[in-house]
Amino acid sequence: MKKKEQKKQKIFIETIGCQMNFLDSQFIINNLKKKKHQFTNNYKEADILILNTCSIREHSENKIFNKINLFIKEKEKKNSIKIGIIGCMVEKEEKKLIKNKKINFILGPGKIFEVANIINETLNKKKKKIQKKI
Repeated sequence: MKKKEQKKQKIFIETIGCQMNFLDSQFIINNLKKKKHQFTNNYKEADILILNTCSIREHSENKIFNKINLFIKEKEKKNSIKIGIIGCMVEKEEKKLIKNKKINFILGPGKIFEVANIINETLNKKKKKIQKKI
């Protein structure tokens, strides 16, 4: 008997930062497409919101925190939304991001190959606990 297949969630990925972040996001998108995940260009349609971050410039950090707050407001409207923050800003702002209970997972820049697994773990857990791998 086949296991009932879980509905694939729509994913929105936004990249703020350097050229490396854009390459990492493309790697993540390609990897998730292989696993048949669906994507949207509209964060309001998404079930999973991922922000790929850079912490080199102060302007980028301000933009990132503004975007995180926007994602959290969306989650307040639709509680089932999952929020993930990835990239080098996670290393710099780890404590602040961990304290935020609305964020479901964080991953440092060396862990982007784990995004698909973390998404599955996050969707399959009933606890609203941050999964941290830096």
